Amino acid sequence: MEIVHTDICGPFPIKSVDGYDSFIMFTDDYSRYGYIYPIKERSEALDKFKILKAEVENQHSLKIKIVRSDHGGEYYGRHTPYGQVPGPFARFLQKNEIVVQYSTPGEPQQNGVAERRNCTLMDMVRSMMSYSTLCINLWMEALKTAIHILNRVPSKSVPKTPYELWTGRKPTLNYLHVWGCPAEAKVFNPNIGKLDPKTVSCHFIGYPEKSKGYRFYCPDRHTKFVEMRHAVFLEEQMVRGSMVPREIDLEEKRVYAPTPMIHEPFFSVPVVAAPTVQNTVVPAPVVSSPVVAINENEKPALQNPLEPVAAEEREEQ
Repeated sequence: MEIVHTDICGPFPIKSVDGYDSFIMFTDDYSRYGYIYPIKERSEALDKFKILKAEVENQHSLKIKIVRSDHGGEYYGRHTPYGQVPGPFARFLQKNEIVVQYSTPGEPQQNGVAERRNCTLMDMVRSMMSYSTLCINLWMEALKTAIHILNRVPSKSVPKTPYELWTGRKPTLNYLHVWGCPAEAKVFNPNIGKLDPKTVSCHFIGYPEKSKGYRFYCPDRHTKFVEMRHAVFLEEQMVRGSMVPREIDLEEKRVYAPTPMIHEPFFSVPVVAAPTVQNTVVPAPVVSSPVVAINENEKPALQNPLEPVAAEEREEQ
């Protein structure tokens, strides 16, 4: 089991009869065999993956090596101002040494196997619901039937059917019936009388996972869902009826939700105040002009400006 593709589809505007509005899907890359698990919250993704991992290891002796998914919070982790912090799912994969491959945000084609499988399943569900008279709340039962059929029919991606590659046995298709058709099923009742009715009117809604039989929806009984082996399927009566399909409003909700920003705890570091430095005023040095010291007892010599002229006249005479 080299690669497992996974994706969550939902929530849908209409909940199933058992309260589910979403489902998570796992697909094996080699065989294209798929598993679906109904969920109510996206946080249940890790619990469903643990169930798949245990079944793969115990029943098929295989190891999951790579998980490919989108960059959603249920797979990667919560958002913070500095990016996404790994959550429980990412830490579980890291602990079990499983390589994880995330698609880039806004690039669903990088997880194309899971995205296309979800589209195919929901198209099958809408087609099955539109040609039946059952309430839309049974869409989860139609989804389980769709994945049951999809695992047993040929695919362009693999040379054999996914069921044969996954189990090593060729599938049998002679037990398949039209989903939602009316049926008369024989109910097991050890206390039934000889003149009591042996069957009940119901509708076929799928195949049990852990037993050989059929699942029926009985709206007039206290137990609405029953599993029985023997029944008469009135498929021709359904085909002869009105073939005008009804509209099925079963589109996935696309509600814009801003990216949650979780503020990380801020640990303040004590700041040690620096000692205050007093401003000391240093006086500027006083530069004085040089002063010639004069002796008080000595009188300054006075020069007669006419004396040099008189001396020159004497020399000429």
